[in-house]
Amino acid sequence: MLREESKSWQHQPFISILTPIYNTNHEYLDECIKSVREQAYENWELILIDDNSSDPEIWPLLEGYAASDPRIKIKHRDANGHICVASNDALAMATGEWIALLDHDDVLWPNALYEVVKRINEKPNTLFVYSDEDKIAENGRTHCDPFFKPDWRPHFLWSCNYITHFAVLT
Repeated sequence: MLREESKSWQHQPFISILTPIYNTNHEYLDECIKSVREQAYENWELILIDDNSSDPEIWPLLEGYAASDPRIKIKHRDANGHICVASNDALAMATGEWIALLDHDDVLWPNALYEVVKRINEKPNTLFVYSDEDKIAENGRTHCDPFFKPDWRPHFLWSCNYITHFAVLT
């Protein structure tokens, strides 16, 4: 239902989702990528940057993901540059008009991009969207430590980085 509704929107922005990877737990990585592939809004690309993981299984996993979905792009870095350099490499590969920042162990609800693009269509002057977040316990089912974020408050932002996990900007 959400997928069909989103196809009727006037503006269908292409969203580049940037995800740096470094020695990620394979199960978490799989859940992260699966959560992107199951989005109700489908006009996206996922850019996975392996930041020179020492885990020899990471690169073959990424190759498998890329082979299974043409919207998934991958790159292997020859030297570890940490999250900033890996994110910038992903940004250089991005072709979307919007950029989403997603950690390698994050999971999106199936309606996450739908809600972002709905907001963009309702308020065309939007330049930045961020969301509430929650943690999932090791068992993969129990939600804990929710973070219900306020409306935009620059002074609060100076003391608490509340815009990460899941942030989308143009």
